Amino acid sequence: NEYTTFPFWNELDFIGIDAYFPISTKNNPSVEDLMNGWKKWNKEMKLMSEKLDKPIIFTEYGYQSVDNSTITPWHANQEGNTNFEEQRNAYEALYKSCWNEPWMKGGFLWKWHVSDHQPEKKLKQFTPQFKPALDVIREWYNL
Repeated sequence: NEYTTFPFWNELDFIGIDAYFPISTKNNPSVEDLMNGWKKWNKEMKLMSEKLDKPIIFTEYGYQSVDNSTITPWHANQEGNTNFEEQRNAYEALYKSCWNEPWMKGGFLWKWHVSDHQPEKKLKQFTPQFKPALDVIREWYNL
């Protein structure tokens, strides 16, 4: 939420944003609900990109696989039930809402584990590994 006041964007090639925007007010929202939640942020990012004449990258983006992860996505270690559907819907909405916008140039997914493959310990964590959200990512990245 501080990218609009960053003092030296003019010195950089891209506007970098940690994209943990609140995009819902309810548990288990649909993709359409979440896409509606992106509208405000897309408008703001588009204006920022135009104002500074710079593209945007998401320096981090991701969702935990837990209830209400789209209400406060920046909050790590959220409590609640494991919710693969909400995580999957959140990725789908993100990609559908802004990935093909002219100001968007990509991003860095949070979090991917290159070792310690113990999916049972990561059920509620941010990683999409071994979860339905990975299918969405594969589709959008044509993997």
